[in-house]
Amino acid sequence: MLDRIQSRIEENEEETLITVKNVRVFAVFICVFAVLVSLFFGAAKEVALGAFLGGAAAQLVFRQHEIAIGKSLFSGSSKNASIITVINFILRLVIRIVVLVVAIKNPDVSFVGAALGLLSISYSICLMAFLDNLVRKKTGKEV
Repeated sequence: MLDRIQSRIEENEEETLITVKNVRVFAVFICVFAVLVSLFFGAAKEVALGAFLGGAAAQLVFRQHEIAIGKSLFSGSSKNASIITVINFILRLVIRIVVLVVAIKNPDVSFVGAALGLLSISYSICLMAFLDNLVRKKTGKEV
């Protein structure tokens, strides 16, 4: 995998591994990995439902964050931008809280799976940054 990433970076020096599409794909892989690990502990159904719920909410929050950044950048004034930023932050926070409350209240949904699903975007960005840094060190190009 690293060789394929390395050859892709060598073709285009300006290209980076961290793109929105790659973040979403890695986040799905992290949720699938959480479900596969849960098979060993016997709670695969609950963790799978939790990871699906959390992962779907994470994708929704990530997309909403993209839209909010675009709105705040092109709003025209800094006062409008700060209001838009705060309102959208509160909206994203409420979405996360609702997902966790549903996971707590519903016995068929694992809280741990939902939390891992919600964190999948953050973990995928960190993992991709690590891989990007690793490939750039291997190729000798500066980050």
